[in-house]
Amino acid sequence: MGGIDESALDRLSQVTDMTKHIRV
Repeated sequence: MGGIDESALDRLSQVTDMTKHIRV
């Protein structure tokens, strides 16, 4: 798993959290 960087993962997590708030 070298394609996924920590920075990208952190950003993805943030986006997912925001989407969760908007969906719920």
